[in-house]
Amino acid sequence: MCLKDGYRSAENGSMETPRNGMRRLIRSLGPIGQESRRFGHALGRGCRGAGQLMIVGTPTYEPWHFTAHVAEEAERRNRPELAPTLMRWSVPEGAPPHLATPVDAIARASRTATVLAVVDGDDPGLLERISDATRRGARVMTIAGGEGELTSLAHEQLVIDAWRGEQVHDACQHIVSATAPDVDR
Repeated sequence: MCLKDGYRSAENGSMETPRNGMRRLIRSLGPIGQESRRFGHALGRGCRGAGQLMIVGTPTYEPWHFTAHVAEEAERRNRPELAPTLMRWSVPEGAPPHLATPVDAIARASRTATVLAVVDGDDPGLLERISDATRRGARVMTIAGGEGELTSLAHEQLVIDAWRGEQVHDACQHIVSATAPDVDR
């Protein structure tokens, strides 16, 4: 399949809209695809104001690819409240503002903020910051690789077991970023 003007050309020569392709992807993943769609809708309903969506990973994994997809969809669908800020464990010198916010800012997240952690396990430093954000009233969401203390702090969670593999994890993240803007504000 090749992408042309927002449509994919299928093997039979017909054109498939991105929306139909997303529906097909959701169906192909079965229950985890449906759960990813539900999580995406929860994300879209819960973001309250521009600049209030914080996405964070761990010191060894920054979800920059996922963050970029969320940012693209937010801009394309005119949903400024979904424009994310990537929280960084180590901010490179000269990074643009939306990529230059240290993870310590999570601890100061207010009740208007949504903190979305994309993690594969518990990190003590992240747990501490998320606990602080929760106490301040921030909404916490997780895309996690399994059970743990972080998932118990989350208001909404999408658990993608590690055994499913990286391709399924990536597909679920694409579903979340594509379906978040679908819901009414």
